[in-house]
Amino acid sequence: MKKVMMLCAVFLLAGSISSALAAETGDLDRVQGTWEVKKKNAAGESYKQVLVIEKDKLTFKMVDSGDSVRLMAKGSIKLEKAGAISIMKIVNLEAGGSEGELSPIYDDRTVVYRVGFSSMSVATNFDADRDDGGPALDTYRKVTK
Repeated sequence: MKKVMMLCAVFLLAGSISSALAAETGDLDRVQGTWEVKKKNAAGESYKQVLVIEKDKLTFKMVDSGDSVRLMAKGSIKLEKAGAISIMKIVNLEAGGSEGELSPIYDDRTVVYRVGFSSMSVATNFDADRDDGGPALDTYRKVTK
């Protein structure tokens, strides 16, 4: 009887692990592409934030109304599930004013996200207090696949 119970436990654990891996792989496919959200700063000036996700690499750009990049960051992502909650861990971050000015920032980020057909909601700055603003929720629209 103990062998049967142990065998059932092993199958349940294996099933849980493979379901979690399938969910992560499925979400990784779904977050691929270019996403953007249009926003306004405290002075009322328009800008947009652009996320480009290719495989497990993420590029973030903050672009002003004249299409000039004001801030850029690059890192690697890992997707995880916590029950029904989807989590994106962004590690090995580099940031700067442009591609040529990137330098390591040693500040990993953990964001909660929910991806739909053509939109992705991203909740940021819940993982730590930072100088760049408090917690925020942005809904990005998919621009390209």
